[in-house]
Amino acid sequence: MREAVVLLKGLMEAVALRAQEPTGGDRWNDALDQLMSDLREAVSAAKPPAGDSPSGVLRFQIQDDEVILGADPIWELRGWLWTQRLSRRGIRLISLGLPLERSHLENFVVDLEAVLAGEGESLEVGLSERWGGLRFMLDAPAPNPFGFRTVAEPPEVRAIVGASRSGADPGGRGEGDAGFGAAEPTFPARTELSVAHWILGEVGAGHGLPLVESEALVRTISVGIRCHSRNAIRLLDPTDNEEYPPTHAINTALLAMLLAEERGMNSRDVWEVGLAGLLHDVGMTQLSRGLVQRAESLTPTERELVNTHPKIGVRILLEGPEALSIPALVAYEHHLRADGGGYPVRAGNRRPHLVSQLVHVVSVYCALRASRPYSAPWSHSRAVAFVRAGAGGQFDEGLARDFLRLMDRWTPRFHPSFPARGPVAGSGDGGREERR
Repeated sequence: MREAVVLLKGLMEAVALRAQEPTGGDRWNDALDQLMSDLREAVSAAKPPAGDSPSGVLRFQIQDDEVILGADPIWELRGWLWTQRLSRRGIRLISLGLPLERSHLENFVVDLEAVLAGEGESLEVGLSERWGGLRFMLDAPAPNPFGFRTVAEPPEVRAIVGASRSGADPGGRGEGDAGFGAAEPTFPARTELSVAHWILGEVGAGHGLPLVESEALVRTISVGIRCHSRNAIRLLDPTDNEEYPPTHAINTALLAMLLAEERGMNSRDVWEVGLAGLLHDVGMTQLSRGLVQRAESLTPTERELVNTHPKIGVRILLEGPEALSIPALVAYEHHLRADGGGYPVRAGNRRPHLVSQLVHVVSVYCALRASRPYSAPWSHSRAVAFVRAGAGGQFDEGLARDFLRLMDRWTPRFHPSFPARGPVAGSGDGGREERR
């Protein structure tokens, strides 16, 4: 099945490239050559067909958010953004087989891209000469075929989702969006910040969680940390109070994924850790900005109100279109300490989930490093010392050890064009825990 997954992903990457470069070129020719090779490999590796499926043909059924190969669901592709796009356009079957000529494959990709763009029709009957042994079957066209949210969606969101669909390097941006002005392109960049800001804004406005865009942003971060050197990966520092929530979300997701990789988690688990990190503070979107961003200390009543955000966050994530069990659990538990302290108060001696404890370590570090209205940013060395001192107490000892090992090899720096933030007048460290 691995070869079949590679083949289908390669097909959709070729479709995306066709949309980007309709006049062709070297990249287009290379993509078709690779797709031909993937097709031969997948057909030769396929198990004998069941039922009336012809031999040497791979039949991918598209059912809502699932891809089924023959009679077997491909769990790896469940919820894949291309699956949703194909389904919404009404494409229910993609049949790929040999023998065929390269021109057949080129025609097939061109016609498939046209249908997905809303510019073609289903002509599977009578296209044997144009497509050879290839087929796709299409129902009636559906509106909004891309499946994107349509409420005030900025171009940055469409760019992130598009890059996630095609597997493109998120660092490959146009002029003016290659980072924050550094000689070497830096990551994350303004695009990621804009998308995170929009996602949290949608939740705060009561429109619900944009799940597709949230998952696409995490995939972009995942690709970004693999495509850039550690020197090019920088933390975001908020230039104003409005930027703190999205910068904290991205920083936490990025460092959480790096720590998950440090611990040897598989790629699926690393991705889920990133989604949990991105959404861990989603409950804060329902609190008053004046309460969260105020420079003065909170009253006991106000602090109690802020401390309700984990309960709000878990409700948001469980009441969405798809229940997010691990991100929801992390949203609820990310302020719980390994030694039993923190909030919300838990019953019994049950320890927080491993991912909750992982996000707790990372989010504390990120909060300490950031500029806040009520507290000046800490240096890297001071924040690391705080984690070291809390190992075995506030933080799980093993997670803290792994985090410190990661920090020994890499000192996260801020994007170079962010202004240096000096101490905030009248601020201290006491507010760190209450509004992190």
